[in-house]
Amino acid sequence: MKKINVDEHHGICRTVDELGRLGFPKELREHLDIQARDKVEMIAGENYIILKKHQETCVFCMERTEDLIPFREKLLCASCLEELCGLTADNRAQDA
Repeated sequence: MKKINVDEHHGICRTVDELGRLGFPKELREHLDIQARDKVEMIAGENYIILKKHQETCVFCMERTEDLIPFREKLLCASCLEELCGLTADNRAQDA
């Protein structure tokens, strides 16, 4: 997707309803592969809002990968988990 200058771009216009909701046009949902129940990030600038599909990341390295492992309500990638396991094994060896 090409970079858009938000100050110059005129896109699709929608009206906010009484509950503060905004309909997300089908063309944009399809373009970003956004399905029902997907998370969407909202980033506010001085006079604009950027919407983007949310992608989960590792809590330590911030890598975006399909193989995130849930641990105590956080997500870790396999390499960070392996590194953490190595740290705990090293700590036990030092304590002995």
